[in-house]
Amino acid sequence: MKNYKFYLIILSLSLLVGFLLVTYLDMPAPDKLETKILDVNDDQVK
Repeated sequence: MKNYKFYLIILSLSLLVGFLLVTYLDMPAPDKLETKILDVNDDQVK
């Protein structure tokens, strides 16, 4: 029972790292995002 603070810190850090890892993996990489340049006279825009 003496080491409950140690276990609490380790648990909270692992949860934080897990949350950051999941949110980082869900975001697409910037180089894989498709940037579509819209032309003013394009028929798809109209």
